[in-house]
Amino acid sequence: MVGIYTSNGEVYECRKAAGGKPSRERPVPCVAGRLMASLAQLGYAEDPRVRRGIEYLLSTQRPDGGWSCEGRAMPRGSESEQPCLGMTAGFLALAESVPGLPGLKAAKRARDLVGSFYFKDPKGYHVANTWAKLNHPASMLDLAAVGRTLLTLGHKSPALKRGADYLMTRRNPDGTWPLDGHPYRPPVGPGRRGQPHPWVTLRVLRFLKAAGGWTPG
Repeated sequence: MVGIYTSNGEVYECRKAAGGKPSRERPVPCVAGRLMASLAQLGYAEDPRVRRGIEYLLSTQRPDGGWSCEGRAMPRGSESEQPCLGMTAGFLALAESVPGLPGLKAAKRARDLVGSFYFKDPKGYHVANTWAKLNHPASMLDLAAVGRTLLTLGHKSPALKRGADYLMTRRNPDGTWPLDGHPYRPPVGPGRRGQPHPWVTLRVLRFLKAAGGWTPG
């Protein structure tokens, strides 16, 4: 994820097809959301630049709780028929890390939208169906990470228990969880498919703990 941050909080993605130059068409919401979430998790939640990024995201949220997003940067003012579920899940990670943000109606709308699709095929919402895959933590739509965030933000649904039950079926005999896939050309070694993975295991354990299905020790 590489982006160019502007003074009003917008983030433009640097695209390989454009020789590494930022898109000139429109800010990219998913890049902005992931960038702001990462900065907030690293302790920069109160930084004015992060705050401006949050204000930009809040100003572009759709009434249905999601954000318009395409495989390409869209012309300014355009709106996709369906919101991007991956971007919305990324916003939940941001909301969890910023004091006061979970209480806003915008965060609750995003939470309810993602919760309504938890462990369901998101076809048409600009993401692949990765719920049943234990992907590298760079993935936004992850059964364990999104499940834990939904619980933290107060969402309750039988689907969350189904997600926890499914993850228990994927547990290795040694108590770890395997890696199913990783991003294309990741910047660091992501691990091998089918092998125990520490970050995947940590994600799953944090979710199971939040769901009441695992006790340390």
